[in-house]
Amino acid sequence: MTIGGVGYRVQCTKKTLQKCIPQVGQTLLIFTYHHIREDRNDLFGFLDANESQFFEHLLGLSGIGPKTALEILEFPLSQIFEAVSAEEVGFLSQIKGLGKKTASRMILELKGSLPRLSIEGENAYSALHTDIEQALLHLGFPKERVYRVLQNLPAEKNTPEDALKWALQQISL
Repeated sequence: MTIGGVGYRVQCTKKTLQKCIPQVGQTLLIFTYHHIREDRNDLFGFLDANESQFFEHLLGLSGIGPKTALEILEFPLSQIFEAVSAEEVGFLSQIKGLGKKTASRMILELKGSLPRLSIEGENAYSALHTDIEQALLHLGFPKERVYRVLQNLPAEKNTPEDALKWALQQISL
């Protein structure tokens, strides 16, 4: 990717690369995650905000780094969520970088804290969920608590004000 004459290397899944072969003159929106460590400075790219959010969620799990998280995202989100829900250690341990022990730990850490999903069309969060999640995280609440609360967000709380007020009440309990 080149921006203002500066080139950036953005790592992404093979399926993302296949989808983002741009036509001449076409603008491409890529959601990026900037991963900074002492010895590395990497950009990871996603065509879908849901994949980007789930990637960040995966990074919060013990034993899963950015390269393994990318390998996990080679599979459709629905398939990963179904494997976690069904506790399919065998399926998950076939993913490059995930052994049985890490797959088991991943299931334990994700089960019950998976973001609320509508599996059709790979839509993980509505825009409302994303906004409320970001607001709660910026207020300093832990990710796991935020995800647990958002899993139970009632459908009638469909405005940002109502949803945030409800979420703050629930997270404070």
